[in-house]
Amino acid sequence: MIKPLFNRMKIASKIVFLLVAISSISVLFATLSFITYEFYSAREQAQKNVELISNIVSQNMVAAVAFDDRESVMQLLNMLKADKSIVYAQVRNSHNEIIASYKDADFSTELTAMMNSDYLIFNKPLYLDADLHGNLLIISDNVNFRSQIKAYLLVAFLVLCSSIFVSLILSFRLQKSLSNPILTLSEFSKEIRDSGNYKLRVNIDSKDEIGELAKIFNQMLVHIQSRDLKLEEDVAKRTIELSSANKKLAHLAFHDNLTGLPNRILLEDRMQQAIKKLTRNPNKIVLLFIDMDGFKQVNDLLGHAAGDELLKDTAKQLSVHCRAEDTIARFGGDEFIMLITQHKNQDIAGLCQRIINSFNRFIQQREISLDVTLSIGVAYYGQHGKDFDTLKNYADAAMYQVKHNGKNGFMISKEQHHES
Repeated sequence: MIKPLFNRMKIASKIVFLLVAISSISVLFATLSFITYEFYSAREQAQKNVELISNIVSQNMVAAVAFDDRESVMQLLNMLKADKSIVYAQVRNSHNEIIASYKDADFSTELTAMMNSDYLIFNKPLYLDADLHGNLLIISDNVNFRSQIKAYLLVAFLVLCSSIFVSLILSFRLQKSLSNPILTLSEFSKEIRDSGNYKLRVNIDSKDEIGELAKIFNQMLVHIQSRDLKLEEDVAKRTIELSSANKKLAHLAFHDNLTGLPNRILLEDRMQQAIKKLTRNPNKIVLLFIDMDGFKQVNDLLGHAAGDELLKDTAKQLSVHCRAEDTIARFGGDEFIMLITQHKNQDIAGLCQRIINSFNRFIQQREISLDVTLSIGVAYYGQHGKDFDTLKNYADAAMYQVKHNGKNGFMISKEQHHES
């Protein structure tokens, strides 16, 4: 209950609360210690006084008791009336008979009353020449003792109230010097949070721990500001790198990794774009399926590295014969496809022959001892099909017919496509 309430208090209230609580507990502890000491001291003094009286009276009346002089015994007991604290006294002889007694009007001789802690009981044996002739019983009331303790308690209560009042005044003045720098730091933190401006600095002129905290706080702001600047630079750098990486990934997604030519995905996309343009422009579309003859021997005899170099050089050779609006793509392995768009009475046969002748000269210049040539199959959009796969199949079939006829040539598919 107290802890949650204390946690919800503001720091100024906590300081006041702690200072007042500490001072009050200290004063209360000191007061209780003082009262406890006075209690036992006063009680001991009261016991000593009654014990002294009982010793004096017993010495004076032992002879009277021994000779059964009851009048003298009563006179001695009546002398005890002068002490207001003595409420009861009695004298018994050797036969345990009460020969004299004195009782205050408000005192009850019942056992329960006599056992009350408010009374001091003294039972004094009466000896004469080592013979027991009776005993003296004196009961003293602690009324004076209780009055004294009540006075102490009243003084202690007044001292405690005064100390709390003084502590409150001093605490309110003291907490300002302690809480104001902390409140300043708290408000400054909120300003930083709301504005996000890490160029601000807190100004607390103090040499204690709070001043050290403010200094560390400013150093932290400098560190955050430097880190943010570095992060901004890193983000800008990473953005450029990411943009470049995305471009590379986009290029890799649509291009062959070895030759850099468009791959099948990009080739089919450009085929679809060319087909859409046919509704506005009746130009034809032609697909050339190009396969390298003898490429397997290059890999087997000269190694895959030589084969890769030949593929890259072949891609460059084929690109020379490709217009800006056309597409040359690597279809896989040693197969290439050239997509010719906006074709209008173009000499496709002449183009195929130029490609073959150019490649043969290229092979001769490289002085490759192996017989490497090109076989080309040709298919026309509309005549042989109206989608990529159909055109590719017709061109592929024509290309294999060239290989069957002796390679190093081209053929336009003679088959006609029929709609199912």
